[in-house]
Order: sequence, then C-alpha cells, then structure tokens
Amino acid sequence: MARAALNAIEILKADHREVEALFEKVRQRTCIGKEREALVREICLALRDHATIEEEVAYPAFRAAGVESHILDEAEVEHDSIKQLIGTLQSMGANDPHFDARVTVLGEYVKHHFGEEEREMFPLAQAADAELDALGRDLIEMKRQLGAGCMPRRTRNMLGLGTAI
Repeated sequence: MARAALNAIEILKADHREVEALFEKVRQRTCIGKEREALVREICLALRDHATIEEEVAYPAFRAAGVESHILDEAEVEHDSIKQLIGTLQSMGANDPHFDARVTVLGEYVKHHFGEEEREMFPLAQAADAELDALGRDLIEMKRQLGAGCMPRRTRNMLGLGTAI
C-alpha cells in the first residue's frame, strides 16, 4: 500500500536530513581526492536543487499564506551566500588548500539555514495553513522536472518510489 502524500514540510525536512548525511560523510574524512570531490559535488547539486524548489515553489506559497516576509527574505539571502560558496567549490579541486575550509563553512551555513527554516519558517507555514499537502505535490513534481538527483533517497522511500522517479 502506497503511503499518503507527504506534505511540503516533510519533503523539505527529508531533503535537509539527506544533505546533513552527506556533510557527515565529508566530516568523517573517509574519502579523499576524486572521491571527496564527487561527494562535495553531490552536496552542491542537492543544495542547488533544494534551493530551486524552495525559491520557485515553497517560498512563494509560504509568502502567499502569510509567512512573515522578513523570514523569507533572510532565507533567500542565505541561499545567495550558499550559492556563492557552491560556485567557488565547483571551480576548485580537493587538492586546493582552501577546499576543506570552504566545505566546512558551507556545512556551517547550511546547518544554520536549515535550523532557522525548521525552527521559524516551517512552524509559521503550518500555522498559516499553507495547503502543505498540495504544496508537497508541487514540490515532488518540481523534483521530477529537475531530475533523479534531486529527490533524496529518503523522500523516494517515503513515497514508495524506491529508485524510480
């Protein structure tokens, strides 16, 4: 039996957990060189796609539901900073002397950003009755449009999709 549709908050939190797990792999320093670059590239792609669905689907819906503009504006500015770091990381290799420092800073920015969303924005969206089930369907559709890499394994599993999208 397929699971009921996930609401938007559950989907966004699943993305957060997936990215956090990837950062944990980097922190454990069990991979080096090209393998480390590939893991960081996976993080960067996941963050890029996550930011896209938030900026194009979730945030506008939260704004329309009455979530305070300053919270959404701050989140968008945080996205800009994260995207700048991603761009820098994508232009360097793991052998660059600042690669690990930039990955660490990116992880700290992302942790801060996810924390604020989960502590402040998401509860306000829930309280504002932001039609989270319908928004969840929109997020899943956007993820499908962005491609297989965009939907974390946890989300696919919760939807009963396995590896297919």
